Amino acid sequence: MDVTTHAAVGAFAALGLAKGKVGMTEISAAVFLGSMAPDIDAIFYLVDPRFYFEQHRTLTHTLGGVTLLSVVTAGLITVSSKRRSLFVLVLYAFVGGLIHLALDALPSYPLRPLAPLSSHDYALGLFWWRDPFFKGTALIGIALILILPRLLARPLLLVGLVVMAGRVAVAFFLHR
Repeated sequence: MDVTTHAAVGAFAALGLAKGKVGMTEISAAVFLGSMAPDIDAIFYLVDPRFYFEQHRTLTHTLGGVTLLSVVTAGLITVSSKRRSLFVLVLYAFVGGLIHLALDALPSYPLRPLAPLSSHDYALGLFWWRDPFFKGTALIGIALILILPRLLARPLLLVGLVVMAGRVAVAFFLHR
């Protein structure tokens, strides 16, 4: 998926999980940055575009890479704010990273989330890499979470994720 979809869905999840909780800023930052962190490999594009295209979606798009990025993300947040434990923030950042991997498995471009343990490619090939549905659903969810009372944040997030999963299920069965 494209970076703006990752940002929208990551922000939606961040707000839905954190709104009204103590340490909301830190939790939101962990989920959002965790959802964006796997694309840190885009820095390679500045060095050599060809190297970037060869390396994108390799190490940082694995469960091991997401785990390492979650620890780094949580560590940076913990250093800047002492209100949350490192372990809790690592878990929230990891959730964000898993969201990133799930979105990246939807288009045709493969990723290997189990590398180096497995070289199996995962790509469902259900959507174009820039499908507007997920971004639109997330943006509507963000607006509703910001407008409505905090007690509705988690239910709204759940409804939004179910709507997105439903879209995936319909595409999967139509694609078969």
